[in-house]
Amino acid sequence: MRSQCFLKFSTWFDAPLFARFAIVGVTCALLNNALLICFVMLGLMPIGAALATVPPSLMIGYALQAGFVFRERPTWAAFLRYCIAMLSNQPISLALIYVFCHILRLPIYIAGPAMTAMLSLWNLIATRWAIESEGSSPEAPRLPEVER
Repeated sequence: MRSQCFLKFSTWFDAPLFARFAIVGVTCALLNNALLICFVMLGLMPIGAALATVPPSLMIGYALQAGFVFRERPTWAAFLRYCIAMLSNQPISLALIYVFCHILRLPIYIAGPAMTAMLSLWNLIATRWAIESEGSSPEAPRLPEVER
């Protein structure tokens, strides 16, 4: 049963999974930055450009995470969970920066990397939850398959 596998502690320390997750994370970060720069160069204001990067980043990120990292067939339910998980990054990062910089009074060169490390762990946990939750069962509605 999927939920039992999801809760097994030993399945979280899979080196190939971590490597694939890191590759996708770097790829998504580069894609997001490239889109941001292109949208600004096309005339969008930075805030608008940042918002415009969200849909393509979510779609491409989910496809890579589901197919390459977790080797699962994509479903609409998993995609929705993935979107919720990834959209939670912004408020979490703001809260972490506030705690690190304003409450703990850490310098930004410590707070920034600490926030990135914590968000990376959160992203792994949240993405795994989104893609491997019970809604991803074989009976769940699937996204359309792409011809290869």
